[in-house]
Amino acid sequence: MRLDVFGRFQVELVRTRDGWQVSRVGQGMRAPLDVTIPPDLDEERAIGYLEDLWHELAAAGQRILRVTR
Repeated sequence: MRLDVFGRFQVELVRTRDGWQVSRVGQGMRAPLDVTIPPDLDEERAIGYLEDLWHELAAAGQRILRVTR
């Protein structure tokens, strides 16, 4: 799933056999990020985990949002 991180950048979050893979994505680019999400988290909790991890980037009331294509 693609996520908008507080309007600053987008990431792709993919469930793998071993857990979660996080990549920063943009116009024609994809770069893996060194982010470890606990493998037992479901999608919603994984998004919440990223919000906790990157909360310094957010303005009051901002959330990480799913991007629909």
